Amino acid sequence: MPGIEVPDNKFDQLSRNERFLRKLDQVILSEMANEQFGVEQLAEALSISRVQLYRKLHRITQKNVSQYIREYRLKKAMEMLRKDVASASEIAYLVGFSSPSYFNKCFHDFYGITPGSVVKFISEEEDSKKIKSIFSRKFPRDKNSIELNRIAELNKDNISSNYPDNETDKGIAQS
Repeated sequence: MPGIEVPDNKFDQLSRNERFLRKLDQVILSEMANEQFGVEQLAEALSISRVQLYRKLHRITQKNVSQYIREYRLKKAMEMLRKDVASASEIAYLVGFSSPSYFNKCFHDFYGITPGSVVKFISEEEDSKKIKSIFSRKFPRDKNSIELNRIAELNKDNISSNYPDNETDKGIAQS
């Protein structure tokens, strides 16, 4: 693993700190599912000592190495939850947590909500979009359809109040 290459033309234009963080992220991503991956393995992959890794990362981010790895995993987990890749428990293992309950605790501590809340919110949001699209359709102008258009307009107003359009109305923290 030593000597990780980051193929990117813009890579040369980044500051030393940005290049370091990109390499760090690439190594963590490549070892994402490995629950045994930690500070020692990260330092080895970057060809620096644990002490150098800690000092450099702390100077740049004000975080220790374990915290940085954990937060990176949690951010990837949030992406996966939003894309509905798998269940929260499966995602816990995919991002390198050995216990779904510990994953839930860390996720809640970091985001202020549980992983299940994210999944539930996304499914409600999708349902809301489907319902809104159904009631936003206009029916043809025959005798029966005029009544259907009136019902659709009334329901459209009710649905808008039951399903808010933005995440802050639901109490979900922005990431």
